Amino acid sequence: MMDTKKMMFGVTLILGTWISLSAETWMGAWVGLEMNLMSFIPLMINKENAFNSESGLKYFLIQAVASIILLTGMGLSGVMGNYGLGSYTLGAEFLMLMSLMLKLGVAPFHSWFPEVSSGISWSMNGILLTWQKLAPMGLMSSLFLSSSIFMNFFIMITMIVGGLGGLVQNSIKKILAYSSINHMGWMLMSLKLDINLWMMYYVIYCLLSISMVMIFDMLELNYLSQFSNIRNLELSTLLVVFMGMMSLGGLPPFMGFIPKWLVLDVMILNSEMFMSLLMVIMTLISLFYYLRLSFLLLILNNELLKSLSLTNNLSGKYNMILSLKALIISFNLFGLIFSFWFIS
Repeated sequence: MMDTKKMMFGVTLILGTWISLSAETWMGAWVGLEMNLMSFIPLMINKENAFNSESGLKYFLIQAVASIILLTGMGLSGVMGNYGLGSYTLGAEFLMLMSLMLKLGVAPFHSWFPEVSSGISWSMNGILLTWQKLAPMGLMSSLFLSSSIFMNFFIMITMIVGGLGGLVQNSIKKILAYSSINHMGWMLMSLKLDINLWMMYYVIYCLLSISMVMIFDMLELNYLSQFSNIRNLELSTLLVVFMGMMSLGGLPPFMGFIPKWLVLDVMILNSEMFMSLLMVIMTLISLFYYLRLSFLLLILNNELLKSLSLTNNLSGKYNMILSLKALIISFNLFGLIFSFWFIS
């Protein structure tokens, strides 16, 4: 019965996003966002876990406040007779943009995002880090035309928070949350430059994030301190974790580097040198906590690296892990091939 309920809420979750993206008026977009919210909350909450319930309540309150701000902006726009997605006054546009940023967890409206992420299951984290970004970012694309003047400020703050915030975290979920904030800066910039560039970045980010979430879920890792309990992993599993983390960090020549490379290329063509330099520096700083995750796992399995033992302590989940290995390795091999082709 519970699986049927989850399936029903999953369908309405997808439907809500689709309604928002296909709406021609802000009222239709708001209805889709609320349907998405009301579907995600029941999926987040687990009666047997107080942290899930607390995170669900936090998420609901933040999204409710964001919806109120969005409705206020819609009201201001409606007073002027503007109801379409491309029609708004400057004040209404600012309120709508702030509400969507709050829904996404963009800095400086980010403080709720790591807290909610750390209190929910890995499967819900996969949705929060990926799918829940789609509708708000799609709606933001219609606001960028006249708001691009101050968008660089929010992108800059988001990159700084995402780059520095994960350095002092022990929770892997919070580390991935700050990683998501850092990637949000890149996605906002790509959305500002070209919608097709954003779509490519978003798809690659989603594939990498979901893959790493599934691996951490199957390894039952939530904190860095738990890495000491993970012994004798297969060498291929360690390689996959390393490649996945380096891809998320944007280290060349892995696949995650390619969308950042293309965004930087367009930024330089548009003479946005300062923002390019800042985003590269913050990404290099964020790469430190990806390296910390990877090297910690490698160091604690150093006996394996010396003996090249292929002991597997996760036999019940072996097939799923094997599939993820194939996905991530082939994904990054494609990145290598693309990089060499692009250079040549």
